[in-house]
Amino acid sequence: MKMKLLKVLGFAVLLLTVSPLNAAEPAKQPFDKEQFEKTLREVLKSNPGIIMEALEAHRANQEAEKARQAREALASRRKELEGGAMTPIGGNPMGTVTVVEFFDYQCGYCKRVFPSILKLIESDKRIRYVFKELPILGPASMVAARAAIAAWKIDKKKYLPFHTALMASRGRLNESKILSIAENNGIDLKALKKQMKEPDVYQELQKNLNLAQALNVNGTPAFIIGDRIIPGAVSLEELKQIIESQQKS
Repeated sequence: MKMKLLKVLGFAVLLLTVSPLNAAEPAKQPFDKEQFEKTLREVLKSNPGIIMEALEAHRANQEAEKARQAREALASRRKELEGGAMTPIGGNPMGTVTVVEFFDYQCGYCKRVFPSILKLIESDKRIRYVFKELPILGPASMVAARAAIAAWKIDKKKYLPFHTALMASRGRLNESKILSIAENNGIDLKALKKQMKEPDVYQELQKNLNLAQALNVNGTPAFIIGDRIIPGAVSLEELKQIIESQQKS
């Protein structure tokens, strides 16, 4: 019954948008708009759930289309996703399992899941971990991301300690706090400030944003393991299970 009513509603909308004068063949009887609207109101009044069902179906179709586009982007942009000279890499650079994370230094969920990430990198030497800076939570996030990428450019060995310290920091970030954390981790501030202003740092962050949009990544953290895109914070056990399932597939 509901399916029949949905078809009636769809036909009604079509009639509202197509005038008989524009039809392929002239209507045999004049179109009674007033009677049509009365009938439509009666149908909707007695079956109000039709509207919600139609909206839910439309939303489901949109999500399915976004998922399809994300799968295509994942396949076509794999190389960009998993590497690049400006992209920080942790774990085993020659590892056979690549895990990609989009994150923001002011994201509470990113901070919460980070200890699990460290354990994963330390316990599984197959893991090649790709850090995708995605500063979406304000200007301070952008400053922190620029500083982190600049630190990677200056000395790759100092990236992970700096990244770890930023993730461990509490309270809101600001430039002074970020630079202080960098200095405490042995990073030359003069060199860092210079690199933070370089065009390639901004370009890397823009590439990350474009890539996230293409993959339908709308928040942080988000993980890509094999052909799976996993939004939100996940436990160490969940990460391990996903990795194993992707290895078997």
